[in-house]
Amino acid sequence: MNRRGSGPPWGVLAVARPATLALLLFGALTATAANAPLAGSPALEGGGADTPAKATAGSGDRILARTYLPSPERVHGELVFARRGTALVMETLLYSESLRRGADRIRKKELYHWPADRPGAVDSTRYLQALDQAKRHVLARFEHAAAGDEGAARDPKPRLLIEFALDGTRAQVVFYDVEVEATKGGFVVSHRRPIVTVDASPSYVGRAIRIQAEEGFERTLPELASLPK
Repeated sequence: MNRRGSGPPWGVLAVARPATLALLLFGALTATAANAPLAGSPALEGGGADTPAKATAGSGDRILARTYLPSPERVHGELVFARRGTALVMETLLYSESLRRGADRIRKKELYHWPADRPGAVDSTRYLQALDQAKRHVLARFEHAAAGDEGAARDPKPRLLIEFALDGTRAQVVFYDVEVEATKGGFVVSHRRPIVTVDASPSYVGRAIRIQAEEGFERTLPELASLPK
């Protein structure tokens, strides 16, 4: 099974960290008991040529729900809800020429759910700043590839992975630049590189996970019962 790599380490990371520092923190530091990555990580794999990339559980992840974005009829990515050890994880994969439009839709929903006078608005603002940074990063990389990088032939669409993770009092949002490879069975995300990490309050991340699940899935999930409304 293809692996995405380990989940985020739980340390004090500032919003809008440069990718090089994030890579150092994610890959080079030895995890301690108080600052350890969550066990396991999903893999991304797909079906036929017309099938979007699918997230499937890695050794430490249990998929609770998944759906195509924005719909099975118009696929530009996927929403995946999983349990990773004791943590809840919500991942959004944007894999589309319309990535700018997808990011704009996320921004509009975020501003609707977190107006300036609502608790969590500061976290939401930092999240939107990181979203803009990640969007610029992946689009610049894609445009560079399209101008002559050999990677453009392997992966002709911009792609961005957004991961919300909540484990008790520990909460983060991580944006990844991912590599998508075409295989006989469809698409596989073989690598992911952290672009920016946002430390956020558990109440914000918990409510964000609940909203994404309630808007994205057509069934009630018991794991949402304890999350803020």
